[in-house]
Amino acid sequence: MSKVMNPSSKGDLGTKVKLITFLVLAFGISTGAYYFNKLVETGEVTEIFLKYTVKFGPSIAGLIVVHRFYGIAGLKSLLQKATAVKIPAHYYIWGLLFPLAAALVAVGFLSFATSVEITDRGLLYILEAYLMLLLRFTFIGGGLGEELGWRGFMLPFLMDKMNPLKAAILVGVAHGLWHLPAYGLATIALTPMSIAMSVVMSYLYLKTRGNLMLMILMHAAVNTSVSFVGKVFPDLNGNLNIVITTMLVWLVVATILGYKLKNTTLSYEKNNN
Repeated sequence: MSKVMNPSSKGDLGTKVKLITFLVLAFGISTGAYYFNKLVETGEVTEIFLKYTVKFGPSIAGLIVVHRFYGIAGLKSLLQKATAVKIPAHYYIWGLLFPLAAALVAVGFLSFATSVEITDRGLLYILEAYLMLLLRFTFIGGGLGEELGWRGFMLPFLMDKMNPLKAAILVGVAHGLWHLPAYGLATIALTPMSIAMSVVMSYLYLKTRGNLMLMILMHAAVNTSVSFVGKVFPDLNGNLNIVITTMLVWLVVATILGYKLKNTTLSYEKNNN
């Protein structure tokens, strides 16, 4: 983004105010809609609206905060990053296929190391199922619903104040805890996956000069890989070992890329000049 999104520019209202405002809105919008839908009897249309509000809470929060503190210019800059498609093709391959590869590695390892029998679905079936799920999660779950907040506002905001690794970890913690209403105590166990995901995505974010389109697609790919295993390999649906193994793959890659993030001095603003 441009300097209109620079948190340290003149007229700054304070980093804490902006960050807290975003987090309160992101958690408040999604959590409020979630519990309202659970506790109050509503019609079908209202129920659908509330479910989508839950999914889009972080992005709604990001848009509100950017408009409030950076005006129309900041909002325009954010949306330009979300619609920019011109990045080297290998980053799209990385972002779209790594989550799938991590899931398939976990499936292969589980098949090799245990007695679980896995039905062979064929490559064409696997790719078709993956692409259909990816399309769904890009627009109605994870991708577009969250990334205008997590990496559209929060990540670049924090990177201007600390090294990219610390910023990525904080975003991952926030993203993980955001799932608390839906997953309950299981959120504690899944948050390390959110942190690993954030580190990997933050690395690609810097390498592509803050390209949000890639972040939207990669987030969708991550969610896709979760549903994909249960759909393509029903024998593994609900298998805790597949979750743990997939998480380990992500943690290994995140550790490698996290080292690179920690040792970079490339700030967000410098990376976008």
